[in-house]
Amino acid sequence: MFPVEIIELIINHLAVDDNRSSALVTKDLLACSLVCKPWVPLLQKHIFARPTVFGGTDSKAHLEGGLAYALSNNPALSRYITALKYSFSSDENACDTSFSQFLRLPRLQTLVMCGPVGSRNGISFKEPKAPNHACKFGFRSMLTHYLSFGSLTALTILWVKDLPFYTILSSPNLERLQLEYCSIEVVGDPPPTTSLKYFRPRLVTNFELAVFRPGTLLETLSLDGTIDESLIGSGEYDLTKVFPDLKRLYIAGVAPRRCMGKVLETVPPLEHLTFEITYVKTEPCLDSVKNSIRRCAKSLKVLNLYLTVTTLCKTVVDSLHDLFLSIKGHNVLDSVEIMIHYRHGYLHPIYENIGHTIDQWERFSTMMSTDSDMSFPSLKYIYLCIIFDDPCYFVGPTRVDRAEVIRYRKDFRNALSTLESHPVIQLRRRVRFINGRHFIFPRDVDLFFKAN
Repeated sequence: MFPVEIIELIINHLAVDDNRSSALVTKDLLACSLVCKPWVPLLQKHIFARPTVFGGTDSKAHLEGGLAYALSNNPALSRYITALKYSFSSDENACDTSFSQFLRLPRLQTLVMCGPVGSRNGISFKEPKAPNHACKFGFRSMLTHYLSFGSLTALTILWVKDLPFYTILSSPNLERLQLEYCSIEVVGDPPPTTSLKYFRPRLVTNFELAVFRPGTLLETLSLDGTIDESLIGSGEYDLTKVFPDLKRLYIAGVAPRRCMGKVLETVPPLEHLTFEITYVKTEPCLDSVKNSIRRCAKSLKVLNLYLTVTTLCKTVVDSLHDLFLSIKGHNVLDSVEIMIHYRHGYLHPIYENIGHTIDQWERFSTMMSTDSDMSFPSLKYIYLCIIFDDPCYFVGPTRVDRAEVIRYRKDFRNALSTLESHPVIQLRRRVRFINGRHFIFPRDVDLFFKAN
Protein backbone atom coordinates (compact mmCIF):
# COMPACT_ATOMS: atom_id res chain seq x y z
CA MET A 1 0.00 0.00 0.00
CA PHE A 2 1.32 3.44 -0.94
CA PRO A 3 1.78 6.12 1.74
CA VAL A 4 -1.06 8.63 1.98
CA GLU A 5 1.16 11.39 0.59
CA ILE A 6 1.78 9.41 -2.62
CA ILE A 7 -1.92 8.64 -3.00
CA GLU A 8 -2.76 12.33 -2.60
CA LEU A 9 -0.24 13.26 -5.31
CA ILE A 10 -1.78 10.70 -7.68
CA ILE A 11 -5.31 11.94 -7.03
CA ASN A 12 -4.34 15.62 -7.27
CA HIS A 13 -2.65 14.96 -10.61
CA LEU A 14 -5.73 13.10 -11.86
CA ALA A 15 -7.98 15.97 -10.76
CA VAL A 16 -6.01 18.60 -12.69
CA ASP A 17 -8.03 19.76 -15.69
CA ASP A 18 -5.50 19.51 -18.51
CA ASN A 19 -7.83 20.55 -21.33
CA ARG A 20 -10.31 17.84 -20.34
CA SER A 21 -13.92 18.60 -19.60
CA SER A 22 -14.96 18.65 -15.96
CA ALA A 23 -17.34 15.77 -16.70
CA LEU A 24 -14.46 13.64 -17.98
CA VAL A 25 -12.33 14.51 -14.95
CA THR A 26 -15.17 13.50 -12.62
CA LYS A 27 -15.67 10.27 -14.56
CA ASP A 28 -11.99 9.39 -14.10
CA LEU A 29 -12.16 10.15 -10.38
CA LEU A 30 -15.28 7.99 -9.97
CA ALA A 31 -13.57 5.14 -11.80
CA CYS A 32 -10.61 5.51 -9.47
CA SER A 33 -12.89 5.30 -6.42
CA LEU A 34 -14.23 1.94 -7.64
CA VAL A 35 -10.74 0.52 -7.92
CA CYS A 36 -9.72 1.19 -4.33
CA LYS A 37 -12.36 2.01 -1.71
CA PRO A 38 -9.87 3.30 0.90
CA TRP A 39 -9.17 6.13 -1.55
CA VAL A 40 -12.80 7.29 -1.53
CA PRO A 41 -12.47 9.96 1.23
CA LEU A 42 -9.53 11.53 -0.63
CA LEU A 43 -11.41 11.44 -3.94
CA GLN A 44 -14.61 12.94 -2.57
CA LYS A 45 -13.13 16.38 -2.00
CA HIS A 46 -12.36 16.58 -5.75
CA ILE A 47 -15.54 14.88 -7.00
CA PHE A 48 -17.79 17.22 -5.01
CA ALA A 49 -15.65 20.37 -5.18
CA ARG A 50 -17.34 22.09 -8.19
CA PRO A 51 -20.63 20.41 -9.09
CA THR A 52 -23.18 21.59 -11.65
CA VAL A 53 -26.90 21.32 -10.88
CA PHE A 54 -29.86 21.75 -13.22
CA GLY A 55 -33.11 23.00 -11.71
CA GLY A 56 -36.66 22.87 -12.99
CA THR A 57 -38.51 19.97 -14.56
CA ASP A 58 -35.32 18.51 -16.05
CA SER A 59 -33.58 18.27 -12.69
CA LYS A 60 -32.30 14.87 -11.66
CA ALA A 61 -30.48 16.10 -8.57
CA HIS A 62 -32.99 14.38 -6.25
CA LEU A 63 -32.67 11.00 -7.98
CA GLU A 64 -30.28 8.31 -6.83
CA GLY A 65 -26.82 9.40 -7.91
CA GLY A 66 -27.84 13.07 -8.00
CA LEU A 67 -26.19 15.74 -5.87
CA ALA A 68 -29.23 16.51 -3.69
CA TYR A 69 -29.72 12.79 -3.09
CA ALA A 70 -26.07 12.37 -2.11
CA LEU A 71 -26.16 15.34 0.29
CA SER A 72 -29.38 14.19 1.95
CA ASN A 73 -27.88 10.75 2.59
CA ASN A 74 -24.44 12.03 3.59
CA PRO A 75 -24.58 15.69 4.76
CA ALA A 76 -20.84 15.62 5.52
CA LEU A 77 -20.17 15.81 1.77
CA SER A 78 -21.33 19.44 1.80
CA ARG A 79 -18.03 20.53 3.32
CA TYR A 80 -16.23 19.63 0.09
CA ILE A 81 -18.33 21.94 -2.12
CA THR A 82 -16.49 25.22 -2.65
CA ALA A 83 -18.05 26.18 -6.02
CA LEU A 84 -21.53 25.51 -7.38
CA LYS A 85 -22.97 26.12 -10.83
CA TYR A 86 -26.77 26.26 -10.73
CA SER A 87 -28.64 26.36 -14.04
CA PHE A 88 -32.38 26.89 -13.82
CA SER A 89 -35.27 27.11 -16.27
CA SER A 90 -38.15 29.53 -16.54
CA ASP A 91 -40.57 26.89 -15.22
CA GLU A 92 -41.15 28.30 -11.75
CA ASN A 93 -43.75 25.66 -10.90
CA ALA A 94 -40.93 23.13 -10.78
CA CYS A 95 -40.09 23.44 -7.11
CA ASP A 96 -38.07 20.59 -5.66
CA THR A 97 -37.88 20.50 -1.85
CA SER A 98 -34.71 18.42 -2.10
CA PHE A 99 -32.97 21.62 -3.23
CA SER A 100 -32.99 22.74 0.39
CA GLN A 101 -29.72 20.79 0.56
CA PHE A 102 -28.09 23.54 -1.49
CA LEU A 103 -28.75 26.08 1.27
CA ARG A 104 -26.44 24.13 3.58
CA LEU A 105 -23.04 24.49 1.96
CA PRO A 106 -20.82 26.03 4.67
CA ARG A 107 -17.68 26.36 2.51
CA LEU A 108 -19.28 27.65 -0.69
CA GLN A 109 -17.14 30.48 -2.11
CA THR A 110 -18.00 30.58 -5.83
CA LEU A 111 -21.57 30.60 -7.13
CA VAL A 112 -22.54 30.64 -10.81
CA MET A 113 -26.25 31.09 -11.54
CA CYS A 114 -27.50 30.75 -15.11
CA GLY A 115 -31.07 31.46 -16.15
CA PRO A 116 -32.74 30.23 -19.34
CA VAL A 117 -30.13 30.91 -22.01
CA GLY A 118 -31.29 32.95 -24.96
CA SER A 119 -34.56 33.96 -23.35
CA ARG A 120 -35.65 37.25 -24.90
CA ASN A 121 -37.14 38.62 -21.69
CA GLY A 122 -35.00 36.65 -19.25
CA ILE A 123 -36.25 35.64 -15.85
CA SER A 124 -36.82 38.28 -13.19
CA PHE A 125 -35.29 38.19 -9.74
CA LYS A 126 -38.45 39.78 -8.39
CA GLU A 127 -40.84 37.34 -6.72
CA PRO A 128 -43.60 36.17 -9.08
CA LYS A 129 -47.01 37.66 -8.41
CA ALA A 130 -48.82 34.32 -8.31
CA PRO A 131 -48.20 32.79 -4.86
CA ASN A 132 -48.36 29.26 -6.21
CA HIS A 133 -45.30 30.09 -8.31
CA ALA A 134 -43.17 31.03 -5.32
CA CYS A 135 -40.49 28.55 -4.31
CA LYS A 136 -38.49 28.94 -1.13
CA PHE A 137 -35.80 26.67 -2.56
CA GLY A 138 -35.47 28.43 -5.93
CA PHE A 139 -32.67 30.56 -7.32
CA ARG A 140 -33.88 33.71 -5.52
CA SER A 141 -33.68 32.18 -2.08
CA MET A 142 -30.33 30.57 -2.90
CA LEU A 143 -28.79 33.87 -4.02
CA THR A 144 -30.29 35.83 -1.11
CA HIS A 145 -29.14 33.22 1.39
CA TYR A 146 -25.50 33.16 0.31
CA LEU A 147 -25.25 36.92 -0.11
CA SER A 148 -26.35 37.34 3.51
CA PHE A 149 -24.41 34.31 4.73
CA GLY A 150 -21.21 36.04 3.65
CA SER A 151 -19.19 33.06 2.43
CA LEU A 152 -19.20 34.04 -1.26
CA THR A 153 -16.03 35.52 -2.71
CA ALA A 154 -16.98 35.13 -6.40
CA LEU A 155 -20.38 35.40 -8.08
CA THR A 156 -21.43 35.06 -11.71
CA ILE A 157 -25.03 35.59 -12.85
CA LEU A 158 -26.31 35.10 -16.40
CA TRP A 159 -29.71 35.76 -18.02
CA VAL A 160 -31.47 37.26 -14.99
CA LYS A 161 -33.11 40.68 -14.91
CA ASP A 162 -33.98 43.09 -12.07
CA LEU A 163 -31.02 42.05 -9.94
CA PRO A 164 -30.77 43.93 -6.60
CA PHE A 165 -27.40 45.49 -7.35
CA TYR A 166 -26.78 47.21 -4.02
CA THR A 167 -27.74 44.06 -2.11
CA ILE A 168 -25.10 42.19 -4.09
CA LEU A 169 -22.47 44.89 -3.46
CA SER A 170 -23.23 44.71 0.27
CA SER A 171 -22.16 41.07 0.57
CA PRO A 172 -19.27 41.30 3.06
CA ASN A 173 -16.66 39.08 1.37
CA LEU A 174 -17.62 39.28 -2.31
CA GLU A 175 -14.46 40.11 -4.27
CA ARG A 176 -15.39 39.17 -7.85
CA LEU A 177 -18.65 39.83 -9.66
CA GLN A 178 -19.56 39.01 -13.24
CA LEU A 179 -22.95 39.83 -14.77
CA GLU A 180 -23.88 38.79 -18.31
CA TYR A 181 -27.11 39.38 -20.23
CA CYS A 182 -28.69 40.83 -17.10
CA SER A 183 -30.38 44.00 -15.94
CA ILE A 184 -29.98 45.59 -12.54
CA GLU A 185 -32.29 47.39 -10.16
CA VAL A 186 -30.80 50.26 -8.19
CA VAL A 187 -32.79 51.42 -5.17
CA GLY A 188 -31.53 53.86 -2.55
CA ASP A 189 -27.90 54.79 -1.98
CA PRO A 190 -24.87 52.61 -2.69
CA PRO A 191 -23.47 50.74 0.31
CA PRO A 192 -20.86 52.71 2.28
CA THR A 193 -18.25 50.00 1.68
CA THR A 194 -17.82 47.02 -0.61
CA SER A 195 -15.16 44.33 -0.75
CA LEU A 196 -15.43 44.06 -4.55
CA LYS A 197 -12.08 43.85 -6.37
CA TYR A 198 -13.13 42.54 -9.79
CA PHE A 199 -16.21 43.56 -11.78
CA ARG A 200 -17.24 42.54 -15.27
CA PRO A 201 -20.61 43.71 -16.63
CA ARG A 202 -21.20 42.27 -20.07
CA LEU A 203 -24.31 43.24 -22.01
CA VAL A 204 -25.98 44.53 -18.87
CA THR A 205 -28.87 46.85 -19.66
CA ASN A 206 -29.50 50.06 -17.69
CA PHE A 207 -25.98 49.95 -16.20
CA GLU A 208 -24.09 53.16 -15.40
CA LEU A 209 -20.74 53.56 -13.70
CA ALA A 210 -22.41 56.16 -11.50
CA VAL A 211 -24.00 53.35 -9.45
CA PHE A 212 -20.67 53.07 -7.61
CA ARG A 213 -19.79 55.36 -4.74
CA PRO A 214 -16.61 57.46 -5.22
CA GLY A 215 -13.67 55.77 -3.55
CA THR A 216 -14.72 52.20 -4.41
CA LEU A 217 -11.61 50.03 -4.04
CA LEU A 218 -12.07 48.11 -7.29
CA GLU A 219 -8.85 46.75 -8.82
CA THR A 220 -10.05 45.12 -12.07
CA LEU A 221 -12.78 46.45 -14.36
CA SER A 222 -13.84 44.75 -17.60
CA LEU A 223 -16.11 46.76 -19.90
CA ASP A 224 -16.71 44.53 -22.90
CA GLY A 225 -20.04 44.65 -24.66
CA THR A 226 -21.13 47.42 -22.27
CA ILE A 227 -19.67 50.47 -23.98
CA ASP A 228 -22.37 52.91 -25.05
CA GLU A 229 -23.53 56.41 -24.17
CA SER A 230 -25.58 55.22 -21.19
CA LEU A 231 -22.45 53.94 -19.44
CA ILE A 232 -21.31 57.45 -18.57
CA GLY A 233 -24.73 58.98 -18.10
CA SER A 234 -25.53 62.64 -18.51
CA GLY A 235 -22.86 64.10 -16.25
CA GLU A 236 -19.09 64.16 -16.21
CA TYR A 237 -17.42 61.03 -14.92
CA ASP A 238 -13.91 60.60 -13.56
CA LEU A 239 -12.68 57.03 -13.03
CA THR A 240 -9.80 58.33 -10.93
CA LYS A 241 -12.22 59.53 -8.26
CA VAL A 242 -14.58 56.56 -8.37
CA PHE A 243 -11.97 53.78 -8.60
CA PRO A 244 -8.74 55.23 -7.18
CA ASP A 245 -7.16 51.76 -6.76
CA LEU A 246 -7.98 50.52 -10.28
CA LYS A 247 -5.01 48.58 -11.68
CA ARG A 248 -6.41 46.50 -14.56
CA LEU A 249 -8.84 47.74 -17.22
CA TYR A 250 -10.29 45.72 -20.07
CA ILE A 251 -12.25 47.86 -22.51
CA ALA A 252 -13.87 46.70 -25.73
CA GLY A 253 -16.29 48.22 -28.20
CA VAL A 254 -17.72 47.85 -31.66
CA ALA A 255 -16.70 51.31 -32.89
CA PRO A 256 -14.73 54.31 -31.60
CA ARG A 257 -17.32 56.21 -29.61
CA ARG A 258 -17.25 59.32 -27.50
CA CYS A 259 -17.83 57.52 -24.22
CA MET A 260 -14.95 55.09 -24.81
CA GLY A 261 -12.64 58.05 -25.16
CA LYS A 262 -14.06 59.62 -22.00
CA VAL A 263 -13.46 56.42 -20.04
CA LEU A 264 -9.88 56.07 -21.29
CA GLU A 265 -9.05 59.71 -20.66
CA THR A 266 -10.04 59.58 -16.97
CA VAL A 267 -8.39 56.35 -15.85
CA PRO A 268 -6.15 56.30 -12.78
CA PRO A 269 -2.54 55.02 -13.07
CA LEU A 270 -3.06 51.50 -14.45
CA GLU A 271 -0.73 48.51 -14.41
CA HIS A 272 -2.60 46.49 -17.03
CA LEU A 273 -4.60 47.81 -20.01
CA THR A 274 -6.35 45.64 -22.57
CA PHE A 275 -8.01 47.52 -25.41
CA GLU A 276 -10.15 45.74 -27.99
CA ILE A 277 -12.04 47.48 -30.75
CA THR A 278 -13.62 46.70 -34.10
CA TYR A 279 -13.29 49.02 -37.10
CA VAL A 280 -15.52 48.16 -40.01
CA LYS A 281 -14.45 50.69 -42.64
CA THR A 282 -12.78 53.51 -40.79
CA GLU A 283 -9.11 53.79 -40.00
CA PRO A 284 -8.18 53.13 -36.37
CA CYS A 285 -7.77 56.17 -34.20
CA LEU A 286 -5.67 55.35 -31.15
CA ASP A 287 -5.50 58.88 -29.74
CA SER A 288 -7.56 57.96 -26.66
CA VAL A 289 -5.34 54.95 -26.00
CA LYS A 290 -2.25 57.08 -26.50
CA ASN A 291 -3.47 59.66 -23.98
CA SER A 292 -4.37 56.95 -21.51
CA ILE A 293 -0.95 55.30 -21.83
CA ARG A 294 0.77 58.64 -21.30
CA ARG A 295 -1.28 59.17 -18.13
CA CYS A 296 -0.16 55.75 -16.91
CA ALA A 297 3.42 55.95 -18.19
CA LYS A 298 4.98 55.45 -14.75
CA SER A 299 2.78 52.49 -13.81
CA LEU A 300 1.64 50.61 -16.94
CA LYS A 301 3.41 47.25 -17.20
CA VAL A 302 1.12 45.18 -19.45
CA LEU A 303 -0.46 46.52 -22.65
CA ASN A 304 -2.68 44.39 -24.90
CA LEU A 305 -4.14 45.80 -28.12
CA TYR A 306 -6.67 43.69 -30.03
CA LEU A 307 -7.88 45.28 -33.28
CA THR A 308 -10.40 43.92 -35.76
CA VAL A 309 -10.16 45.66 -39.14
CA THR A 310 -10.60 45.00 -42.84
CA THR A 311 -7.78 44.91 -45.34
CA LEU A 312 -9.01 48.31 -46.55
CA CYS A 313 -7.55 49.92 -43.41
CA LYS A 314 -4.16 51.07 -44.65
CA THR A 315 -2.57 52.73 -41.63
CA VAL A 316 -3.06 50.28 -38.77
CA VAL A 317 0.63 49.48 -38.35
CA ASP A 318 1.65 53.13 -38.78
CA SER A 319 -0.77 54.08 -35.99
CA LEU A 320 0.84 51.48 -33.73
CA HIS A 321 4.31 52.74 -34.68
CA ASP A 322 3.36 56.31 -33.75
CA LEU A 323 1.75 55.13 -30.52
CA PHE A 324 4.89 53.41 -29.23
CA LEU A 325 7.16 56.12 -30.61
CA SER A 326 5.28 58.65 -28.47
CA ILE A 327 6.12 56.81 -25.23
CA LYS A 328 9.77 55.94 -25.92
CA GLY A 329 11.89 56.69 -22.89
CA HIS A 330 8.85 57.38 -20.72
CA ASN A 331 7.43 53.98 -19.82
CA VAL A 332 7.83 50.93 -17.59
CA LEU A 333 6.25 48.44 -20.00
CA ASP A 334 7.13 44.83 -19.28
CA SER A 335 4.85 43.02 -21.76
CA VAL A 336 3.17 44.06 -25.03
CA GLU A 337 0.64 41.99 -26.96
CA ILE A 338 -0.74 43.14 -30.32
CA MET A 339 -3.26 41.13 -32.30
CA ILE A 340 -4.70 42.37 -35.61
CA HIS A 341 -7.62 40.47 -37.05
CA TYR A 342 -8.20 41.19 -40.75
CA ARG A 343 -11.86 40.32 -41.11
CA HIS A 344 -13.39 39.18 -44.40
CA GLY A 345 -10.00 38.87 -46.05
CA TYR A 346 -11.57 36.96 -48.94
CA LEU A 347 -13.13 40.21 -50.23
CA HIS A 348 -9.79 41.88 -50.91
CA PRO A 349 -6.55 40.16 -51.98
CA ILE A 350 -4.03 40.27 -49.15
CA TYR A 351 -0.96 41.63 -50.92
CA GLU A 352 -2.92 44.02 -53.08
CA ASN A 353 -4.25 45.78 -49.99
CA ILE A 354 -1.83 45.22 -47.10
CA GLY A 355 1.40 44.19 -48.79
CA HIS A 356 2.79 47.60 -47.85
CA THR A 357 2.47 46.73 -44.14
CA ILE A 358 5.59 44.55 -44.37
CA ASP A 359 7.69 47.73 -44.69
CA GLN A 360 5.69 49.27 -41.84
CA TRP A 361 6.41 46.27 -39.60
CA GLU A 362 10.10 46.58 -40.42
CA ARG A 363 10.01 50.23 -39.29
CA PHE A 364 8.18 49.16 -36.14
CA SER A 365 10.77 46.46 -35.41
CA THR A 366 13.68 48.87 -35.87
CA MET A 367 12.03 51.54 -33.71
CA MET A 368 11.35 49.09 -30.85
CA SER A 369 14.87 47.64 -31.00
CA THR A 370 16.93 50.82 -31.25
CA ASP A 371 18.30 51.92 -27.87
CA SER A 372 15.67 49.73 -26.21
CA ASP A 373 17.56 49.78 -22.91
CA MET A 374 16.76 53.49 -22.75
CA SER A 375 13.54 53.63 -24.78
CA PHE A 376 11.83 50.57 -23.25
CA PRO A 377 14.04 49.75 -20.27
CA SER A 378 11.70 47.19 -18.67
CA LEU A 379 10.34 45.49 -21.80
CA LYS A 380 10.87 41.73 -21.79
CA TYR A 381 8.14 40.28 -24.00
CA ILE A 382 6.36 41.18 -27.26
CA TYR A 383 3.67 39.11 -28.95
CA LEU A 384 2.61 40.08 -32.48
CA CYS A 385 -0.19 38.14 -34.14
CA ILE A 386 -1.85 38.66 -37.53
CA ILE A 387 -5.12 36.83 -38.23
CA PHE A 388 -6.83 36.37 -41.59
CA ASP A 389 -10.26 34.78 -41.78
CA ASP A 390 -12.67 33.35 -44.32
CA PRO A 391 -16.08 33.07 -42.63
CA CYS A 392 -17.64 31.62 -45.80
CA TYR A 393 -15.61 28.43 -45.49
CA PHE A 394 -18.66 26.27 -44.76
CA VAL A 395 -20.86 27.60 -47.56
CA GLY A 396 -18.39 27.69 -50.40
CA PRO A 397 -14.76 27.23 -51.34
CA THR A 398 -12.14 29.04 -49.31
CA ARG A 399 -11.54 32.34 -51.05
CA VAL A 400 -8.50 33.52 -49.11
CA ASP A 401 -5.44 32.65 -51.15
CA ARG A 402 -3.47 30.35 -48.86
CA ALA A 403 -0.32 30.98 -50.87
CA GLU A 404 -0.60 34.68 -50.02
CA VAL A 405 -0.98 33.86 -46.32
CA ILE A 406 2.17 31.71 -46.43
CA ARG A 407 4.02 34.44 -48.30
CA TYR A 408 2.89 37.08 -45.81
CA ARG A 409 3.98 34.86 -42.90
CA LYS A 410 7.48 34.56 -44.37
CA ASP A 411 7.80 38.29 -45.11
CA PHE A 412 6.41 39.14 -41.66
CA ARG A 413 9.11 37.02 -40.03
CA ASN A 414 11.85 38.69 -42.08
CA ALA A 415 10.50 42.17 -41.29
CA LEU A 416 10.81 41.47 -37.57
CA SER A 417 14.34 40.05 -37.74
CA THR A 418 15.86 43.06 -35.94
CA LEU A 419 13.51 42.66 -33.02
CA GLU A 420 13.83 38.87 -33.02
CA SER A 421 17.60 39.09 -32.59
CA HIS A 422 17.31 41.40 -29.59
CA PRO A 423 19.27 40.01 -26.61
CA VAL A 424 16.69 40.93 -23.96
CA ILE A 425 13.26 41.21 -25.56
CA GLN A 426 11.58 37.88 -26.22
CA LEU A 427 9.56 38.09 -29.44
CA ARG A 428 6.73 35.74 -30.27
CA ARG A 429 5.17 36.24 -33.71
CA ARG A 430 2.37 34.43 -35.46
CA VAL A 431 0.32 34.65 -38.66
CA ARG A 432 -2.91 32.64 -38.42
CA PHE A 433 -5.58 31.61 -40.88
CA ILE A 434 -9.07 31.15 -39.37
CA ASN A 435 -11.69 29.33 -41.39
CA GLY A 436 -14.49 29.36 -38.83
CA ARG A 437 -17.51 31.64 -38.79
CA HIS A 438 -16.41 33.66 -35.79
CA PHE A 439 -13.16 34.62 -34.14
CA ILE A 440 -13.04 35.75 -30.52
CA PHE A 441 -10.03 37.40 -28.96
CA PRO A 442 -8.79 35.77 -25.75
CA ARG A 443 -10.32 37.13 -22.57
CA ASP A 444 -7.52 37.77 -20.13
CA VAL A 445 -9.64 38.95 -17.18
CA ASP A 446 -12.59 36.57 -17.34
CA LEU A 447 -14.00 35.03 -14.19
CA PHE A 448 -14.14 31.39 -15.17
CA PHE A 449 -16.04 28.90 -13.04
CA LYS A 450 -13.22 26.33 -13.15
CA ALA A 451 -10.63 28.86 -12.03
CA ASN A 452 -12.13 29.26 -8.59
